[in-house]
Amino acid sequence: MNYQEYFSQITNRFKEQAQGVRVIIARQDGHCLYDSIDDQRTSHTLSVLCASSWQASRAMLGDKAGTIDYRLSFDTSESGFFVQSFSLEEEVFYLCAMFNHQLNPALLKRKLNLLKNQLVNQWEKKLKNFSTQKSVEKKVNREGFLFQDITDDEMNKLFGLNG
Repeated sequence: MNYQEYFSQITNRFKEQAQGVRVIIARQDGHCLYDSIDDQRTSHTLSVLCASSWQASRAMLGDKAGTIDYRLSFDTSESGFFVQSFSLEEEVFYLCAMFNHQLNPALLKRKLNLLKNQLVNQWEKKLKNFSTQKSVEKKVNREGFLFQDITDDEMNKLFGLNG
């Protein structure tokens, strides 16, 4: 499963619960991987805005930025722009939300934080299951080898240039 399919699968559940909210997930370079509204004209513009706003804010903080879980918010009491970063497999992504006419923006931000955590935790779980599955496949006991007691001379005759 690629990132776009994964983000779409997880975020569509959130979209059903949050009315009046546009959710975008962008890469660090501003490429839009998910948009809850199918509008390609504005998806790219908003994802670039999201990524560049985040990076400019982090640059202003300088060394103070560290590993603290920052959020970027530009809002009024009912509408605004909200960004959080998260990492999957050491790649940075931005969860961005634009919202209008919200009675409780703090609750919405809490739900977005939970969505971010869900995206990270489920991806890590998928990776762990995948690596466990691969290690189990490696431990499979092979029976019925084609060659059981073959000597080096016989191998040379089979695969040698002179054989």
